[in-house]
Amino acid sequence: MPSRIPLSKMDSSTTTESLSFPESTDLLFGKDDSPPWKLSAFLGVQHLLVALMYLIYPVLLVQESGHSAEESRFMLLATLGVTGFMTLLQARAGRHLGSGFLAVQVANPIFLPLSLAAVQLGGLGLLASLLAITGFAQVLFARVFHRLRTLFPAEVCGVVILMLGVSMVGMAIRRCTGASMDGHILPRHMAISGLTLGVTIGLTIWVKSSLRLFAVGIGIASGYAASWILGLLTAETFSALGSIPMMAFPSLALPAFQWNPALLLPFLLTGIISSLDTAGGLILCQKMHDRHWVRPDLHNLGRGMLTDGLGNIAAGLVGSFGIGVGSSNIGLAMATGATARRIAYATGFFLLALTLFPRVTGLLVLIPSPVMGAVLVYVAAFLIVSGAHIAMSRLMDNRRTSMIGLSLLAGLGVAIDPHLFRSAPSLLQPLLGSPLAITAIVGIALNLLFRIGISKTIRLSDEHILHAPHELFVFMKKAGAAWGSRADVVQKASMALAECVEWLQSAGQDRGLSLTVSYDEFNLDLVLAHEGPALALNAERPSPQRMIEDPNATSRMAAYLVQRYADRATSRPNGPAAELLLHFEH
Repeated sequence: MPSRIPLSKMDSSTTTESLSFPESTDLLFGKDDSPPWKLSAFLGVQHLLVALMYLIYPVLLVQESGHSAEESRFMLLATLGVTGFMTLLQARAGRHLGSGFLAVQVANPIFLPLSLAAVQLGGLGLLASLLAITGFAQVLFARVFHRLRTLFPAEVCGVVILMLGVSMVGMAIRRCTGASMDGHILPRHMAISGLTLGVTIGLTIWVKSSLRLFAVGIGIASGYAASWILGLLTAETFSALGSIPMMAFPSLALPAFQWNPALLLPFLLTGIISSLDTAGGLILCQKMHDRHWVRPDLHNLGRGMLTDGLGNIAAGLVGSFGIGVGSSNIGLAMATGATARRIAYATGFFLLALTLFPRVTGLLVLIPSPVMGAVLVYVAAFLIVSGAHIAMSRLMDNRRTSMIGLSLLAGLGVAIDPHLFRSAPSLLQPLLGSPLAITAIVGIALNLLFRIGISKTIRLSDEHILHAPHELFVFMKKAGAAWGSRADVVQKASMALAECVEWLQSAGQDRGLSLTVSYDEFNLDLVLAHEGPALALNAERPSPQRMIEDPNATSRMAAYLVQRYADRATSRPNGPAAELLLHFEH
């Protein structure tokens, strides 16, 4: 196995080849594992079925714009080809390209509203031009993303992931219930979706064997069977497949590029939101693979977002629908506990192979609506819980509580009433009509606003607090909450500080104490100034016998514990006084 590299020590030279995330105990197959190819193929089929659900968006685009069946078929084939190739590239553990995760590329629904507007304004040629330019903007954004660390702390990333799950709920529930505009629901749909979801969850919770890997596939199969028994699928449903050839090489017809700048700005903004969507999905992948996850690896995110941007450049050049990382597939990987790159390779290969089998593609797209809804409910639940866990992973104060609450409320407001901002300028409609976009924008803006007035360095000279362990712990907790520090790091720093004070008391050097605490996203540093000479640090633990016999044993034990708590401890003279320096990696 490659050597582990702490996230706090990564720099621009850290590549995916040298990086190995500590595998989570919840994963049956991590990204670097090699499950048998037959098993990888089966799991790839599950991801394929989920990815094919997104083909409804290019179908809706072509149907709504009144284009021919041949143009619809070509866009589907182009979308399959681009998503298949970019899925393989995204799984590649490269130095500059590819996240190295099982992150399946799919037709991205965030592009649908603007794609419809572009096709109505200038046809598929205008859409192709705008997608290619948007992809180029995404590539540029990916190159500077790692410099924007302060914009994307854990709580902002968490609420975006949570909203990814929430944004799927409406579509999932409508498919599960068959609800119409007047609120009428279909019991048959509810029975099929209930069976599908029940089988999937049952296998995930109560089955401890490797059968858990097949939970979604078995659930979908049971949903197909129930749909046939209850009459939702009939022989007539499959009769239209007879006119589609079983195997045929896809024809290549490049789009006739058109240009109109009216939709350029909305497309660019949508591309940035799509990149943030991809970043949220990849953060979830990082967290799945690291039980000690504390912050996003921005260089890894940049490589994944760069791949995403190149995918949309390719989509524009060949006339595909806009693409992005499928959050449903990431949720599926988390739910099954299988994230091996082999599964990504199998999925990408299947997507490419389907371009040669149009009849099979037609068959797979016939997945019953309630079965599709059950899978979406299952995946959305995992995304919502994971996002909430990430958002609450740091110490909380009023600033962070307000940021999380207000950004979620803003996104939920748009999700409940999609026409909330219908009076806004038309250029901003696509942005303001997206719950995910609103959540991300409000979260980032409030995070920057609430940083005003927070000092990264705090000095304390109140000796009453420094001599009272409880007051010292309260002080450190308040400082950590204001900075959004990790609770475990603040706890270790507080305990080390209390040991330092006890050590100085036993040495008779606890007068004139002053404390300086400094923080950035990667480091927490404490400087405790005191009177008298510098104290000698003790790297060895005193033996029980020495604890009894040595009158200075208490001081020796305190010195030992200080070095155990801190990642680095130093004692040095400072003029007539001295300092204890404690460093903690964050």
